Amino acid sequence: MDVIDGDTLEVEPLGGAPLPSTRVRLIGVNTPEVHGEVEPYGPHAARFTRRHLAGRVVWLEKDVSETDRYGRALRYVWLVEPPERPTPAHVREGMFNAILLLEGSAQVVTYPPDVRYADLFVRFQREAREAERGLWGLRAASGGRYGAGAADGGSSQPGSGAIRTAGARDPAPVGRRGGCDPAYPDVCIPSPPPDLDCGDIPYRDFRVLPPDPHRLDGWDRDGVGCER
Repeated sequence: MDVIDGDTLEVEPLGGAPLPSTRVRLIGVNTPEVHGEVEPYGPHAARFTRRHLAGRVVWLEKDVSETDRYGRALRYVWLVEPPERPTPAHVREGMFNAILLLEGSAQVVTYPPDVRYADLFVRFQREAREAERGLWGLRAASGGRYGAGAADGGSSQPGSGAIRTAGARDPAPVGRRGGCDPAYPDVCIPSPPPDLDCGDIPYRDFRVLPPDPHRLDGWDRDGVGCER
């Protein structure tokens, strides 16, 4: 196995279900860029992934989608063979997507319908942010002015390095499918608990409907959540 960057791998299948592509994009996480414009903490995230995965046998878990828009296989990457019914402890200790979040080397980015572990990922990101680990430590050191693409949000598409905003490229309204709260019809934000704030989610400038259970609309109540 080769590591392309912090969240993308080139694998050699050894068995199991056939992969649509040998290039694998980790579901639910986004690391700062190292190709093109290098983003803060991107090289560190790539080294972290390479140190843990290069040359290693891993297990790949599919959610709903087979591939992303670039044809890469979308998978959760496990360092151990995943149990049939993973607990939060299993995910925390054995899934590399989760480990990236817990170490502060990635941030959550959610694309329905692949939301199997979305609630856990948000919880893990909050834990890393509160402990100022990794890229969250850089943000704290810069007084909260750390680059938005790497610390404040997800990406318009995985690996793009830009804040993800609601608009033409967003998925269609999802209601409660996959645990998405209907107050946020153009993005997938789970219903509380836990109570989330804008630092916990990868979206910006998205539509908000009453009752806005996470209070993401802010003080102006203009129907737009987590405005930049």
